[in-house]
Amino acid sequence: VDCDWSSDVCSSDLFGQRIQDTDVKDRLKMVTEEAVARGVFGAPTCFVDGKMFFGNDRLPFVEMALKGELP
Repeated sequence: VDCDWSSDVCSSDLFGQRIQDTDVKDRLKMVTEEAVARGVFGAPTCFVDGKMFFGNDRLPFVEMALKGELP
């Protein structure tokens, strides 16, 4: 059984099944280790061109960075 992660629709039963799967657990471990290595300490954290932005209040800066409007 696979969940359609490209949509916002995923039943709680299916979600519960998927989070028990080894591939999902392995991926979570991998991305967590990568985040720690990059200095992530909370969420949301975004990187744009190597610059780290942390917190909801920084999302406007993420948008500006994506548009090339930051120095």
